[in-house]
Amino acid sequence: MDLKRQGRLDVHIPLFPPQTSDETRALLLSVARKLKLPLDDSDIPPLPEGIVLGGNEIEGILVRALRAYELLPEPRSTLKEILGKVFGEVRPNAHTRKLEYMDLVAVRECTDSRFLPPRYRELSPEDLEQRIEETRRFV
Repeated sequence: MDLKRQGRLDVHIPLFPPQTSDETRALLLSVARKLKLPLDDSDIPPLPEGIVLGGNEIEGILVRALRAYELLPEPRSTLKEILGKVFGEVRPNAHTRKLEYMDLVAVRECTDSRFLPPRYRELSPEDLEQRIEETRRFV
């Protein structure tokens, strides 16, 4: 645990799933580039309300949509239509308490509040520790 001491690593940057639909769209485009999927912003369908997806889930959605697209006979549905269908069928991770616990630990380890999503910035250290303890049993 020597790495956690002040002065060893001066900034601990947490990574959270996208917090807004704009962030989700940006991550979709970024992962699509990684997969060499010809996707632009106009290909992204409206996202389901309130959906929270991590990078691995977004990658899974894109791989699934790409596979469906490539297996369709000509004339194909548009990539946007296929993505819309996949988004309609996707089930976000069911381990929400486990994910919450991991997010809370990341908040605790973060050394610069500018890296925190707004909902965590005002959380007192005492409230943070209480929420970590409440969710620890789900890990």
